[in-house]
Amino acid sequence: MFSIIYHLTGISILEICFFFYYVGPMETEMFTHTVDLLIQDLDSQTDISSNQELKQNISTLLGLSLNEINNNTDNMTDMYYDGKNQRDEKNNALFIKAINYWGILCIISIIVGVMHYRYIQHRKLLKYNGVVTVTANECIETGDIQSYRKGSIDAQPDELLIYSPTLINSNSNTNTNSNKKDGVIKMIVHYTMFGGLIITFQYLFFRYIIYYYNPLSLNETKYLIYQKLLTDIS
Repeated sequence: MFSIIYHLTGISILEICFFFYYVGPMETEMFTHTVDLLIQDLDSQTDISSNQELKQNISTLLGLSLNEINNNTDNMTDMYYDGKNQRDEKNNALFIKAINYWGILCIISIIVGVMHYRYIQHRKLLKYNGVVTVTANECIETGDIQSYRKGSIDAQPDELLIYSPTLINSNSNTNTNSNKKDGVIKMIVHYTMFGGLIITFQYLFFRYIIYYYNPLSLNETKYLIYQKLLTDIS
C-alpha cells in the first residue's frame, strides 16, 4: 500500500514536465496555425484592399488608424514581443506553482517512506525478540513441531506440539485459501486507491494549472493579423 504514494509522486512530476515542455509549446504552435488559417480564409473570401469597412474594423482591432497601418511595424513588433514575454512569465510562474505543489507531495512521500521503513524495522525487532517456531530435523517425517524461545542458553523446548499429518494438511489448505482471498482483496483495494488518487491529481492539475496556461497572448494574435494582412491593407 505504501508504494501508491511513491508511484503517484513519480507520475505527477513526469506529467508536469511533459505538459510544460511539450504539450504547452505544441498548443502555441496549434493556435498560431489556426490564426493563420482564419486569416487565409478571410483573405480568400474578401477583397480586403477595396473593403473600407473591413479595413476600418481591422485597424480598430489593432488599435491603429488607417493611415498608421503601414507605419507602425516597429511598434507592432514591440507589442508582439511584450505579449510573448508576459505570456512566458505567467506560464513560468504557473510551472513554479506546479513544482511547489509537487514538492509538498514529495515531502509527504518521504515522510511515508520513513514511517514505512521504521514500521518494517519494528516488525523485524518484534520477530527477533519473540518466540520462533521451527521444525525439528528429526521430526520432519512425522510432522512434529517444536517451539523454542529464541536466545535461551540451553535451547530447551518450551513445549512439544505434535500434529497428525492430516491436521497439518487441513490447516495448510485453509491457510492457503485464506491467503489467496486476502491477496485478492488487498489487490482490489490497492488499485482502487491508486486509481482514485490518479483521478484526483488529474482533476486538480487540469483545474488549477492547465486551465490557466496561456498558449497565445492577445498581443501576439494582433501581430499575426497585422503581419498577414499588411500587404492587403495599404
